[in-house]
Amino acid sequence: MKNITVCILTAGVGSRMEEYTKSFNKALLPINKKASISLILEKFPKNTKFVIATGYKKKQVKEFLKTNHPNNKFNFININNYEGKGSGPGLSLLKCKKYLNKPFFFVSCDTLWNKNQRFIQNENWMGIPIKKIYEKKNYCNLLCKNKRVLSIYDKIDTKKNTKQFIGFAFIKDHKEFWEGIKKDQTKSKEPQVSAGFKNILKSKRKILEKRFDWIDIGTKEKYLKELIKHESFNFSKQSQYIYINEDRVTKYFENPQIIKNLVFKAQKNKKVYPKILKRGTNFLSYEYFDGQTYYNFYDPNKFKILLNYLNKNLWKKAYINQKDFQKKCLKFYRNKTEKRINLFKRKNKQISFVKNSVINNENVFSYNKLFKMINWKKISYGTPYHIHGDLQFDNILFNKFQKKFKLIDWRPDFLKNVVIGDIYYDFAKLLGGLILNYDFIKKNMFKISINNRKIFLRYKKRKNTDKCIKVLRNFAYSKGLSFKKIQIITGLIFLNMSPLHFKPFDIFLFQLGRLYLNNAIKNYENR
Repeated sequence: MKNITVCILTAGVGSRMEEYTKSFNKALLPINKKASISLILEKFPKNTKFVIATGYKKKQVKEFLKTNHPNNKFNFININNYEGKGSGPGLSLLKCKKYLNKPFFFVSCDTLWNKNQRFIQNENWMGIPIKKIYEKKNYCNLLCKNKRVLSIYDKIDTKKNTKQFIGFAFIKDHKEFWEGIKKDQTKSKEPQVSAGFKNILKSKRKILEKRFDWIDIGTKEKYLKELIKHESFNFSKQSQYIYINEDRVTKYFENPQIIKNLVFKAQKNKKVYPKILKRGTNFLSYEYFDGQTYYNFYDPNKFKILLNYLNKNLWKKAYINQKDFQKKCLKFYRNKTEKRINLFKRKNKQISFVKNSVINNENVFSYNKLFKMINWKKISYGTPYHIHGDLQFDNILFNKFQKKFKLIDWRPDFLKNVVIGDIYYDFAKLLGGLILNYDFIKKNMFKISINNRKIFLRYKKRKNTDKCIKVLRNFAYSKGLSFKKIQIITGLIFLNMSPLHFKPFDIFLFQLGRLYLNNAIKNYENR
């Protein structure tokens, strides 16, 4: 395919995606670590010219494509009227006309398809699904015969044996197509894409049907249905998204300051963190490291190798004002936990915070009582080091052939201190990763059942978990650290994480945090 031009529409609000698009453009929602628009781009040759209609969260779309697809050619068209009267795909497409006065492909950003197919460019065609769809009123419907489109019915629940237009087409007779949309604009002030195709038919030119194994992700339900095919459990956070594309990893953050901090921290220790490739306001891309998570090297001896590596290359003792640092630690552990629990309360009003419970056959105090039982003076007396800040096994990569480590998804700051934090926090993250294997969680290998005050938590553990915990405990002792303090902070981490995730994992984390914090406090000792 030569001299290909593809127009992708991303201007719409995507209201049918509900909470997923309140602050995010639907074209960027990930499926198996790739944005839907990336999955579309990959279907076409690298020399393809892409015309992108942007409107809602246009800066997100532009920045993502420039950050994650720096080698592709883009022309961005701004659509000011992307919602309300007169808006819609027809208007967005018409605004792109100056780049499309030639044969071109048209794709909606929520239209995906399986398998790479050879695209016909010598005829007009409209994509239809291989599998029959019985829903008609929400789609543009095509009456076809002998693989030719005869009539087009736009979002009408017609009784005729029609096939749905999937939002993917090739327009060869572009003059007739644009003529039809312009006429419709003059007539209705809300031009429809279908008017262009209707005019092609009216001009006695052919439009073929072309079948695709269609993946419709245009609604929340359909998106989640596709998502679950790749991940048994949705582990994502709505304020953060991660994408893996060829040679780079790209991450989205709502807060621009996070990007600045991440870059600063990575440049301070280039040995342990991957190379930064490009940064923007909300997107950061760094070099892809070909390694496996440390869950794949889960045994006591290899865990010792990891700890020695961290001790040599990451954990460097820092010398700062202890009183000031202690105040920061108190805010980080106590105040932050209070805020996160309040957020959890708003999300889960049915959860009791004043009643004791039985969790996994153990008597567990209410969160309110547990919080009062914590010796905050001991917990807040931190030990300042250069830290990673989210040191769980998913964020530790190892290439067994090169025998090299890389740490990813590092924490942007420890209460505004970008590089320095409490080493206890790194140890608590490691312990949390040993207790709760997130690779199993992503495969939905956990259960929670609540019957009044009796709660049962079930989750899969690895065989060497207890041995690895023993290794961590002995290593902590060698550095003069209290393992019981590490355990308490681990319980706080589970509680802190709970409101950031979707159901039922949020409730699971909260109850696990209570259980672990309860046991750690009961058995608290100075060592």
